[in-house]
Amino acid sequence: MSNVILINALEEIDSALTACLPDHPGMAWGWIEVLQAAGMWEKVGRLASRIVERIPSTAEYESRLQYACVMHTAVAIETMLVNGDAASARQLVTSITGESKVPKRLVRWHAARRLTVEALGDIPFTDRADRLQVAAARLRTVVSHQPTDHRRRTVEAYCRTLELLADLAHWDTATQAAEENADRWRQAAMRKAELAASDVVGTALAPLVEKIRTIDQLSVVDELRRSLIAVPLPVLIADSQHSVKPHYTTARPPRPPVGVCLLEMDGTPVSNLVLLEPEHIYDLRVTIHVSTWPDWAGTLEVAFNSPTKALELPVLRLRPTGITTTRTPVIVSDLGRCWLAGTQSSFADPLVCDVIAEFHGGNQRQLVRVAGWPQLRVRTFDPARDVLYGQLHTEGELITFFDRLYGQGIPDDEVKVFCRFFSALVAAAKRLYANRQFRGGGRMREAQFQHELEKILGADPRLGGRVQRKVLAGGVTDLIHDGIVAELKVERTTPATIAGAHKYIGQPAQYSVDADARLSILCILDWTKKNAPVGKPENYWGWLIPRMHGIQHPSHSSIVGILIINANLPRPSSWSGRQIDASTLNANASISGFQ
Repeated sequence: MSNVILINALEEIDSALTACLPDHPGMAWGWIEVLQAAGMWEKVGRLASRIVERIPSTAEYESRLQYACVMHTAVAIETMLVNGDAASARQLVTSITGESKVPKRLVRWHAARRLTVEALGDIPFTDRADRLQVAAARLRTVVSHQPTDHRRRTVEAYCRTLELLADLAHWDTATQAAEENADRWRQAAMRKAELAASDVVGTALAPLVEKIRTIDQLSVVDELRRSLIAVPLPVLIADSQHSVKPHYTTARPPRPPVGVCLLEMDGTPVSNLVLLEPEHIYDLRVTIHVSTWPDWAGTLEVAFNSPTKALELPVLRLRPTGITTTRTPVIVSDLGRCWLAGTQSSFADPLVCDVIAEFHGGNQRQLVRVAGWPQLRVRTFDPARDVLYGQLHTEGELITFFDRLYGQGIPDDEVKVFCRFFSALVAAAKRLYANRQFRGGGRMREAQFQHELEKILGADPRLGGRVQRKVLAGGVTDLIHDGIVAELKVERTTPATIAGAHKYIGQPAQYSVDADARLSILCILDWTKKNAPVGKPENYWGWLIPRMHGIQHPSHSSIVGILIINANLPRPSSWSGRQIDASTLNANASISGFQ
């Protein structure tokens, strides 16, 4: 039925409303569906107003009148959006009343539409991407029980477009935060838009999806958001308002086949984050258990949407090895090359790559819903966060300790060297405890401490033998590794503390300046007599920032990492019977330190 015919028939439609109201409102709402499918929103609004006017405000018709009022408001919201009055639509959608006796589906529809209008509005949300995702999920849930008709397909296509905008909102947020892999969100949105193009053909959503498929500028994101909010959605008419229910049911579309994906990197199953050595070639095996294999499909193509060209991932075309039927699960597997060029900066987020699987055969394609491990998460090895030394049980505390370097403006290479060297010193401290010379008794000289530590660090494979002494600033450093100086001291009289280390930090700070670095290490061997048991190693490291000559607030201050190694320890049994100061642990007591 053309729009011209409908316009000419409006008087006849009005007469039909008079005949069926107020006792048979289902026929009246049927005309609402016809007009909104034709995009005649102004006419829909006027028709909804007439329906409200012709239902009496008596107790007998109370529920029908409430339903008509809510429907009239819903239609008014869509009409405002079409006319570009998003502000009035947002105000109206948040003030709907009289829903107590209307069908729950309509109540849920209004709640979902409210989320959509708010998420697409001009108010600058920091979590706009999450709001768009939630709105799409709520809308999709509401229409999931609808028959598969034009209304449901329109809303589902709208939901997919909302999700595309959510990816672009993530892209905008990540770009503003200067994240290294921000462009992965744009790449994901472009690929999803390519897959969604066939679902929006002939609708008002088609131009938007086409723009997303080729988007390359952030300035377009707000334009797309404003365009989408002006696209109206068909108001759902609750089945209970129709006097005659259809005697048939519409079959649901077949669900896409499911593929359970398993990933292996160099023979090791991928369970979470994969750490890659840069410039190293890995074998990535993909195994997919497919629930069904279509008769027309020759291959299952598996690809990864890599967020950066530096990460090379395979495109695999998997073929079944035996005879398959549409009802028989099939397992296909193959491997390809994975390679990461260059390194990431310290504290960089992982590169997240979605697994995309699709059946191919002739001119046909069918997307497979990937379960199991639908994503591959990789990043380069980062000394500031990753475990270096096997049985070192302090990696969690070290990661927290190194996090303080994030955002200080220190070059990434310098941070990585410092973290590697400091972690090696923490691991070396554990080796010293096993050395009889450091258990206690006698006198410990700095030269002896330096000799033993240099021997342990020189054998550490992670340091590559690059631990030496060097002349800097007119003096000979104790130890230096790739430009990071470690000054060694032995404390024999006063128990070593982080705060008390200020009397030693000038030396490593001055050495570091001559080495063109801001970071340095002060390692103190506490050889004092112990009057209480020592604590875990993480209690004995910290940071000090020395004052600079002639500068009150330096822009590039020196930072010294302090490490205290407790030695000259008495036997554990010697504490038995000795009086030790202690405090009780109550419900409201602090356990961060002795009170």
